[in-house]
Amino acid sequence: MKKCIRIILSLFLLVSLCGCGSSTPETSQESPKQDNVEDTTVYPEAESKQLSSFYESVREEKDWGTLIDFHNNKTAAEAFRRYRDFSNRFLLSAISRGENEFVSPLSFYYAMAMLANGASGDTRTKIENVLGMNVDDLNAFLSDLDVNYENDYGVPFLKANALWFNTHHGLSLKQSFKDTITQYYGQCIGEYDFGDGSGLSKTVNAWASEKTKGGINDLVSDSDFDEDTSFLILNALLSGDKWSFPFDAAETKLQEFHTYNGETKMCEMMHQELWGHWSDDLSQGFAKMLDNSIMVSAILPNEGVDVYDYLNQMTPDTLIPYAVMDTGYGNIEEKADYSCIADYHYTDLAFPKFTIEKEYDLSQSLKKLGLSELFSDATCDLSNMAQGDPATVAMLYVDQVKQKAQLKVDEKEVVASAVTIVMGGLGAAGCDERQTYHHEVIFDRPFIIALTARSGDTLLPLFIGVVADLGEDASGAIRIENITGKINIRKEPSASAERVGTYQKGEVVYAYETKEAEGYTWYRIGEGKWVADKGGEWIKVLNN
Repeated sequence: MKKCIRIILSLFLLVSLCGCGSSTPETSQESPKQDNVEDTTVYPEAESKQLSSFYESVREEKDWGTLIDFHNNKTAAEAFRRYRDFSNRFLLSAISRGENEFVSPLSFYYAMAMLANGASGDTRTKIENVLGMNVDDLNAFLSDLDVNYENDYGVPFLKANALWFNTHHGLSLKQSFKDTITQYYGQCIGEYDFGDGSGLSKTVNAWASEKTKGGINDLVSDSDFDEDTSFLILNALLSGDKWSFPFDAAETKLQEFHTYNGETKMCEMMHQELWGHWSDDLSQGFAKMLDNSIMVSAILPNEGVDVYDYLNQMTPDTLIPYAVMDTGYGNIEEKADYSCIADYHYTDLAFPKFTIEKEYDLSQSLKKLGLSELFSDATCDLSNMAQGDPATVAMLYVDQVKQKAQLKVDEKEVVASAVTIVMGGLGAAGCDERQTYHHEVIFDRPFIIALTARSGDTLLPLFIGVVADLGEDASGAIRIENITGKINIRKEPSASAERVGTYQKGEVVYAYETKEAEGYTWYRIGEGKWVADKGGEWIKVLNN
């Protein structure tokens, strides 16, 4: 008997988390590392910046105290609903029609919550309205937030936060602010003289790379900083794992993908049959589990339905009715009890291999969300953050907000990472079994992808994106197989080039380019990824 598992697809709403070789190309003797301007759009404010008013209605049943037990009382659903509502507005504020998008709403939420603790007056009120909770409730919610995550593979679920403050102008962090950040967001707090800002980018980029296991690099440059950079608030998120049921690389084939802008490109399309089928009137899709219980979901709007129009008509509540069965993904009836139709359904899935790397300047997103005043010292009040000369404290403001995110999807695994940075400035500026159906779902046009994790009894959006274009055209690519031991993957077609990985024996991949150099035949199997063959001894060319 198949029972229904409710999957609350607030997937479209995500945000990140926080927290402080050999010279020859032949078989490698070392094992590969497996570690493993302004917009006038009106956005609705939170129904109330005080969740406390909601708690009052149930206070007689339990004494909540100063912190809220989000997982064990009826306030949890309301807190998650408000986060999902924010996530939806955040995604829509960041996307550009026709482009690939991939963001982490949760990472951004953490960074903005930390900033809210340092804000005062009208500035704090407006941040609270955008995030949907007052500061005390934000701290309780994010501190108590936990993700059910089993890690036995090498891709940890990692959230890290950091706060660095510039003492160059005689200011220092208020002790009350430091205590709050330490209590709720971690202990990666530093106060020192940034000097003229030169070299700061190296420190920030090293932190981002470390916390995402190399996923996010070159987040900032020296030009982002100067002597008036007043503070840095950072959040990092890393998630991913092997598919619970991986795709068979031998079934990967070159197929057409029709980009949002009307181009047709060949791409590597993975294939798998899934139990169940997930659809609504405007779309169909799938949800597949990773080994660590992270859910990867993809939604393919129907032919003729614009993927961005689909996003724009979604709300957190309209996503909730999607249901997932423990043995598959059921099309559901439009009933409040999430009833499943009582038939067997199968999905013949075709899904592309791809990588998305996306960088956002979120300043415009914040302005669209109603937080323009953060970017001017005349209107930004961060007096709860710093102490010192009152006139200097009054000059603190938010200079830049950036997020960089990456998603990699292949037959074996999915890995997603993101880092959000807020840079401060100083001064101006279940179903019965009946019939059996097969549904062919080919992701050969723009689609939506999301990663969610279970937190208590709720699915928490971590990442979400739109795939509008798969990049390089794979027309003419050839399939090759490693028929020897481990072969080094080099950044360039040269035995002296940097080793960036290992090509395993028996692994079948596509090669996009061939080059003769240094007595070897080099095959490019990805961007900046070359493997060498010596007279057909190491690599076999297969029929496509």
